[in-house]
Amino acid sequence: EGEEGEDGEPKKKRKKKQAPKPGELPPLTEEEEKVQRALRQSGSKSVEGEDWSVHDRWQVPVFVKGAPTMFLEVTTTTVMPTVVGKFKGRLMQSLVGKDGSETVPLIDFGKLPVGQEAVLTISLTNVSKVGTVVSPHILDPFGPFVLLKSPSFMEAGASQAVSLAFRPRKESTFRENNWLEFAGGRLRYCLTGIGVSPHFAVEGLEVDNGMVDIGDVLAGRELARSFTLRNQSPFEVTYNIQIRNVGEVNASNLNPVDCVPARKAVAAGEEQEVALTFAGDTESLQYQAMVKVVVPNQKEKLEYRVVGRCWAQAAFLYDPSPTARSAPLRLDRFKDQAGGGEEAAPIKLEHTFPMTAAQAREEAEFPLRVGNCGGGGVEGAWENL
Repeated sequence: EGEEGEDGEPKKKRKKKQAPKPGELPPLTEEEEKVQRALRQSGSKSVEGEDWSVHDRWQVPVFVKGAPTMFLEVTTTTVMPTVVGKFKGRLMQSLVGKDGSETVPLIDFGKLPVGQEAVLTISLTNVSKVGTVVSPHILDPFGPFVLLKSPSFMEAGASQAVSLAFRPRKESTFRENNWLEFAGGRLRYCLTGIGVSPHFAVEGLEVDNGMVDIGDVLAGRELARSFTLRNQSPFEVTYNIQIRNVGEVNASNLNPVDCVPARKAVAAGEEQEVALTFAGDTESLQYQAMVKVVVPNQKEKLEYRVVGRCWAQAAFLYDPSPTARSAPLRLDRFKDQAGGGEEAAPIKLEHTFPMTAAQAREEAEFPLRVGNCGGGGVEGAWENL
């Protein structure tokens, strides 16, 4: 039961004031409502035959020091617009605050990658009984907003669409006020959008000064290394991997380096695992390919030189110096590639140490790289050392 007052009667519960919804003005206070009732001489009403207009009469007090209070009578007329607009199902209305500032409806394109296009639509309805000409205000020709479609004339009761596009050409926040003019009024709105550049990060790829060494492979077999492409953009982006061979070619004419999948759409914040494969069929130190991950409008370049070596036998030994690896390709490099017995031919390397080091009795080094690219173990022996 409710509480009782001093006279024994139950107290009236005060209604809790609800917070205004976004885009709505706060309700008047009790004091403001009293002032409004006192100032208004006649309530809102429509003139006969004019259901599209509402009229009010107001008494505005004028205070002058040393003089009696005077009143100014003001007549106001509110006219219903000829054309009304809806955006995403909501009526587009401008709101005027207590300080006289106007808040117009917002057409927000959100975040969009630079170079792409987004289209939004405003639905117009002519609510009057006569047709009207619709004149759109000209948008900034150097800005990112474009008017794609707008009616020039609307019959009474007709509905048509206005199509607007957002085409950002750089990373920035864009904002532009615009309006549609028709008989009896304007439909004002504000266009806004953010141009952003996508960003992909490469993870799990060992890169040394722009170069990826995929390793050594036995002729006719395949070597695979995986890495991850992570989409750090707030939207879905499609990547594309381009591969250009710049070194040794296979005798079969098949590309020695490949990436799978080479093209795919990756959702915002998601990642995609990519397999980098190397399959050679010619014994050579000079397999090289330029691998480029193309992400539209990304500032950071994702381009790598992938190098690998192919051997006719499991055990290998080679000179890793830049001079040896950049030696010109031999014209007979395909000779006897298909042959070979059970025992592998000996690997021969020759190196001449500098005479100056010998004369000065100084140490000199000749680095070699030895390894096994087969599936089983191998035995080796050094000769003439």
